[in-house]
Amino acid sequence: MYEKLFEHLLDSEIETGTIHKIRDLVLDLAIMGRIAPQQSQDKSPLSKIEMFAKERLELVKKKELPKAVKVDDIKIDDVQFEPPSGWVWCHFQDILALDRYAMKRGPFGSSIRKGDFVKSGVRVFEQFNPINDDPHWMRYFLTNEKAEELANFYAGPGDYLVSCSGTLGRICRLPEDTESGIINQALLKLKINLDLISSDYFLYLFRSNYFQRIILNKSQGLAQSNMIGVRELKVIHIPLPPLNEQSRIVKKLDEFMQILDSLEKTILERDKKLVKLRESSHLELSEAKDEQTFRMVFQLITDNSEYLYQSSQDLSFLRRAVLNFAFRGKLTPQIYDDEPVTQLLDRILKQKNEQIENGVIAKPKSFTKLSEIGEPYLIPKNWKWSQLGRECLVVMGNSPKSTSYNNDEVGIPLINGPVEFSKEELGPTLAKKYTTAPTSKMCQIGDLIVCVRASTGRTNIAAFDACIGRGVGLIRGYDAQDYVNLYMLWIGSELRAAGKGMIFSSLTYDDLASWPIPFPPLEEAYRIIDRVRGAFDLSDKLERALSTQKDIRGKLIQGLIRDTLVVI
Repeated sequence: MYEKLFEHLLDSEIETGTIHKIRDLVLDLAIMGRIAPQQSQDKSPLSKIEMFAKERLELVKKKELPKAVKVDDIKIDDVQFEPPSGWVWCHFQDILALDRYAMKRGPFGSSIRKGDFVKSGVRVFEQFNPINDDPHWMRYFLTNEKAEELANFYAGPGDYLVSCSGTLGRICRLPEDTESGIINQALLKLKINLDLISSDYFLYLFRSNYFQRIILNKSQGLAQSNMIGVRELKVIHIPLPPLNEQSRIVKKLDEFMQILDSLEKTILERDKKLVKLRESSHLELSEAKDEQTFRMVFQLITDNSEYLYQSSQDLSFLRRAVLNFAFRGKLTPQIYDDEPVTQLLDRILKQKNEQIENGVIAKPKSFTKLSEIGEPYLIPKNWKWSQLGRECLVVMGNSPKSTSYNNDEVGIPLINGPVEFSKEELGPTLAKKYTTAPTSKMCQIGDLIVCVRASTGRTNIAAFDACIGRGVGLIRGYDAQDYVNLYMLWIGSELRAAGKGMIFSSLTYDDLASWPIPFPPLEEAYRIIDRVRGAFDLSDKLERALSTQKDIRGKLIQGLIRDTLVVI
């Protein structure tokens, strides 16, 4: 039945991430009653729900069960969709077993201490069990006496365990051959009423996007999100089909999930081969001996780009390969009639000294010399190693008093950090905040602005004159500004790695000013810039094409699934 669908999905070159989305879509369709036919002879679960509700009340009166959470009758406005005929909306607490501990959160953390663990005894269930859907894994044990103290937190065959912290909302069922044990503080134990909901259908329901969106309430928790509380969970609305229809839904889901599992395995094997091919292509590109070889390899990559690159992340590897090639002198030919690089560096130094003499900029501070750091790698003979602080103006920001800040465009724009950055690297800075008391630390239009705190190494180009705060620094490259900008883009990850700090990463003046930079002759720098921009333009076009293809594939796949699965 699904062979044609399998072939279409495989031919569409989808990613494993798309498989996960397909699973989510299919599960949502299932719990909306869209993938299995309704049959008139099926009995609605409403009468059973009412019967068990009365039985529950009797047990509550006898104090054998805790009181149910009070809720109003479910109204049509309370639910997200209208289920098929024969289905009913109920609350989560309605499908729980008539058991005092049918829903039980783990004990307080202090109830089980490290010193309580022994080499053998009563097992302790942990988050690993539901997160990995592995009910048999175990590593900690309690004595029988300690387990007896925690008897209310026992879980055994037929129960369900839910992870309530860290990786939230994962669930596993404890089968008949599972050894019983005590749940830890990060778990929730559930026991369901099998006269209302089948075990397999319950698992599919719980793992559906519909249900997961409700239980994963990110407003709770500080360092990490926590699930909604037990009380809130009990009143969640559940779409409940007749038991016979649950069986039909489960059968269809089982068949389809098996197809998706097989497809995912095939895609993973394909992707492994693709990664090796892509890495081999990039290696050939980076090790090309001359420009002709580089062009040939780059053209080969371009011609096969739709096959080699499946995502934006894949294309980032290509961009880095181009930059790596550029700043090692392998992207463009060396023409020894070019003006010597020393003349470029002399001009830059002259521009810099004139600004110092005219009081435009302050005399730079000293920094660690290149002789102490060493030259990172070999470069062409007509290039020259130098340092950012020697050939460029490097200035670290200094924030004005916060009382001078405003958002009313009064005073001078303030660039304090990544908040004033546009999303793309080397994009224009944004004017969001102003100061009426700027410091002497000012940038000019065209300066490279670098994050030196928190988002260390991120870069933007100053789109306006502004005061720069302590979260950023500027690099002014004079005649070589465009070349310096691309170089800083290339070393961004190294800058992030060089950042220091216990709470957040930060760069010092010496970190930036002492950083080695290779300079080619000016004419070659222009050729490098043109070649890199051309490669990046092509990469951007490929990325847009990938995005468009992905959107189209996504819509086609959704339509294909609906045509194959949905019963209307």
